[in-house]
Amino acid sequence: MLIGLLLSALAVRAYRIEYLLGFVLGMAFTFGALLPTLIGGCIALLSAAVWLSVWPLLARVLRKVPA
Repeated sequence: MLIGLLLSALAVRAYRIEYLLGFVLGMAFTFGALLPTLIGGCIALLSAAVWLSVWPLLARVLRKVPA
């Protein structure tokens, strides 16, 4: 399930605070508050890095390629 979340973070903007809050609150019942916060923070950082740097760079490269 966690691997699916990591892969979906590439397509969905998982760095938004409401997604992180839902993830942490969902896991906090079982694992406490610290572990879900750390895991969710890593997922959010990965998602933000992809959405704010890789996707715009890829779009810029694809715009320059002749169709």
